[in-house]
Order: sequence, then C-alpha cells, then structure tokens
Amino acid sequence: MKTAGYILGLTLVTTLPCWAVVTVRLNNTDSGMQIGFPNDPHLTFGTGYVELSYSYAGMVAHTIYSADTQKTVFALDANGFFDAGIGVLPEADSSWQVYITLRAWQGNPNWNSGLAINQEMSSWTQTTLGSWDPQSGLPPSGPILNIPSPIGTPEPSTLALGGLGACLLFSRLGWSKWRSQASAPCHPLEESIQPSPSCPLK
Repeated sequence: MKTAGYILGLTLVTTLPCWAVVTVRLNNTDSGMQIGFPNDPHLTFGTGYVELSYSYAGMVAHTIYSADTQKTVFALDANGFFDAGIGVLPEADSSWQVYITLRAWQGNPNWNSGLAINQEMSSWTQTTLGSWDPQSGLPPSGPILNIPSPIGTPEPSTLALGGLGACLLFSRLGWSKWRSQASAPCHPLEESIQPSPSCPLK
C-alpha cells in the first residue's frame, strides 16, 4: 500500500501543470525607439495606440498581453512611447526565437472598428525571452523588446545626415555668391563707398 501511495503521489506531482509564462518588457522606453505618424506629425487625430503579436514556426499569431492588466492595446504618450509593464506571450516557450509584429495606429482604440487610421508597423526576431511563474510570489520580469529602429519617425542618424547636407548646401551657396561678387567688375560708385574683394579702397 505504501508503494502504491508513493507511486500515485509521484504521478500527481509530475502531472501538475506548469504555471510559468513567457515574458518580455512590454514597452519601447527601454529601447528608446519612438513611434510616430508621418501623415499626422502634429497628432491631430490623437497620440495613437499599439498592439503586439508573435508567431513561431508557422503557428497562428498570438496577441501579447499585459501581465498586470490583461490588456492587449496600449496608448502612446505625447512623445510616442508606451509602457505596459511585463508582457505575456501565451503558449510560447522561453527557448524559442519568435517573430514579433508591432502595429500602431490613430483613431479608435479598437483596431477592428474600421475607424483606425495612419497605420505604422514594424516586425523583428525576438532572440531573448523571459520566464515568470505567477505563483512564485516574485514580481514579473522579462527582457527588452528588440525593436530595431524608430517606427514612423526618421532615425537620429538620418536627421543628422540631413542637417549636415543642409549645412554643406548653404555653405556652397554662400561660397558661390562670394565668388560671383569677387569676379564682378567694379562699379565706379562702389569704389568710393566700401571695399570689396575685387574693389579695394585706393
């Protein structure tokens, strides 16, 4: 009887469900990857919303939800950032490298309402996933989302290159103007008013 009871108890322990869930940090503040809307840079239609989903090896995509609120749609702040705490990837395994898609839009918080406008999207491979047991008593944790670049906004390097190009353009225009003035013939009256590269005072 003792042997039978031990075997039964061992069977129950080994068949208990695992409560650990797969996690990520559900925000774009840690990565600094801002989200914007080029068609509405002044946010006339509001700051917008985001939703994330993941897929793995051809499986049906699952929506990622917040461990704190169970919500799947999150509002952006005025600077294009969101922070929903820790996100849970339902039915995922922490050893996977999953494909995550983030979509952002303005208008109605419900994407399927038909009132969502100005959609922006980004996808990437998430190489690191976390694991958290809600019954452990420990706070949830997870790795940073590997968002590859800002979404709907120019990258800082692009802006810097644009500024450099503008400076070079204006400097060339200024140099060309100076050369044209320097090679222009002297006007008789100009000699008596002010010196110039081609018309020094005598």
